[in-house]
Amino acid sequence: MSLAQVHAALANAAIFFLIASGLWGLASFLLHQPVTPAFKGILAMGEALLVAIAVAGLLAFPAAGLPGPLHLLYAALAVLALPGVFAFTGGQMGRREALLYALASWLIVGFTIRAGQTG
Repeated sequence: MSLAQVHAALANAAIFFLIASGLWGLASFLLHQPVTPAFKGILAMGEALLVAIAVAGLLAFPAAGLPGPLHLLYAALAVLALPGVFAFTGGQMGRREALLYALASWLIVGFTIRAGQTG
């Protein structure tokens, strides 16, 4: 399996993982629950998965060629979205933040899909 294939497989995994993460955050919001330690762990694993995709992409580009600028833009936005929510909320972990993390997860799904279309 080439690094480009690993990059694509990780991106597909991230899409499904972040859809589930968004559902978890939405359920927390609707049930009036704050961000739990388990949900924080899911968010951390999602971010680690996004970083792994970026590393695989960077390692793959000498053989596969440099992707277009839009691909790089969407990839950067995907990696920075969850830390951006954390910075925006000041690290608070209440009910509102659960909804913000859910929305960010689904936004990253869109970025990931779009990055795949521009690669």
